[in-house]
Amino acid sequence: MGACDTSLEPKPSPYPVPEPGKVPSITLDHNKFHRFAESDSVVVFVTAEENASYDVQIPAEAASWISTSTLHGTTSGRVGFLIGENKSGQDRSAVISFRYSKNDVRNLSISQEGKTRTANYESWGLYGKVLGSKRNARPYHWYIDQSTTGPMANNNCGPSCVTMAVKWYNSTYDKDAAYARSRFRASGGWWYMSDITGFLGQQQVPYRFVVLPGTDFLKKEVDDGNIIIICLDMHPLSYSSDNNKRVDKFYSTTPEWGHFLLVYGYVQTETEIFFEVCDPNSYGKAYLDQTLKGDGRFYRGSEVYRSVSTWSSRVCVIEHP
Repeated sequence: MGACDTSLEPKPSPYPVPEPGKVPSITLDHNKFHRFAESDSVVVFVTAEENASYDVQIPAEAASWISTSTLHGTTSGRVGFLIGENKSGQDRSAVISFRYSKNDVRNLSISQEGKTRTANYESWGLYGKVLGSKRNARPYHWYIDQSTTGPMANNNCGPSCVTMAVKWYNSTYDKDAAYARSRFRASGGWWYMSDITGFLGQQQVPYRFVVLPGTDFLKKEVDDGNIIIICLDMHPLSYSSDNNKRVDKFYSTTPEWGHFLLVYGYVQTETEIFFEVCDPNSYGKAYLDQTLKGDGRFYRGSEVYRSVSTWSSRVCVIEHP
């Protein structure tokens, strides 16, 4: 239990390699954020070499909808941006520059749709009247695509999910999934729930390990502000090849395709509850807005419950700090 066979998935493109001998004075932990029409926020983590202060420059045309209290003189730390409600009905975007010197600039792209999140539900495949929803996301980047986690990426859904959980719990946590892999079963192989809880214990993140009694349990935990790591067989879950849909798995599977997911939200319609998850198995696949397909995917509650119950039965709850 707790890994996945991604041998049929495309290999990720390598990240750009810095020019030899050139060490940037400042780096951003993430350079692209996509938001919907509601008022929202974005936090980017900036790492600056010692005494490297820099200026944050918001384009004049974006000053009416993006604001921050940090404009200059900042060293390492978090920089937060407030994004105003988009009432225009049109998509908009801006590139914010973090400028250390004339030739040392890092850019942050923020895009915002003209439609609210709920206005997208039907096109995503969430059909029917919505009776309720909740999502315990974070304004900073905390999603991990397991394809970027090193030589054992094919089996790193567990290390990826538990690292996302720690990042969700502790906004300053800076370790990656490769670090989690190095702590348990470093030589390779599937992870188990005992590895998940063992790593959470090492990182001093409190958790509860319980038998899943039903979908109402997951819904209540999300309502209480918590997230849940689950282990299940993905093969029984429905599949969709529609690139516009965000419901059902977006990759092919084989029987006994064990996998870890992180549940952090739900949408309850009049016919079904859909759980919003971080599925680390994106392997670079993205929607038109450049959001990775595993970053906020919806899976049917009834299918999730049946698969967890027959595969692993227990789930790991991480409570909000």
